[in-house]
Amino acid sequence: MYTLSKHPSETLAYVMDFAADGPPAGARASTWPQGHLLAAGESLSGVPTIGVRRDDGQASDLTLTNTSTSGSQILFTVAGGQDGVTYILTAQASTSSGETRVGEGALVVSLTLP
Repeated sequence: MYTLSKHPSETLAYVMDFAADGPPAGARASTWPQGHLLAAGESLSGVPTIGVRRDDGQASDLTLTNTSTSGSQILFTVAGGQDGVTYILTAQASTSSGETRVGEGALVVSLTLP
């Protein structure tokens, strides 16, 4: 699982890509590569779900909006978060072949960005 970062005041668009290998292009990247999990010609479909948990076990204070799929990607926007907390995002979507794919990524929220 790869780790990306954001500032608590930022609202940023992120992607989980099920046809890309990693690692991401730096800690300030916006894409979590999930490996080549889709067959040739297969795509994600429907409305994905994204669960969020904090590494400290407290209730999540991230806001996720604009959740959708496009080809091999789950797209969403993230706002908020608390300085010093790592959030684990678990995204799930159906595929055009009737399977379900799940991907994970870590998001560190920090007042000090790389």
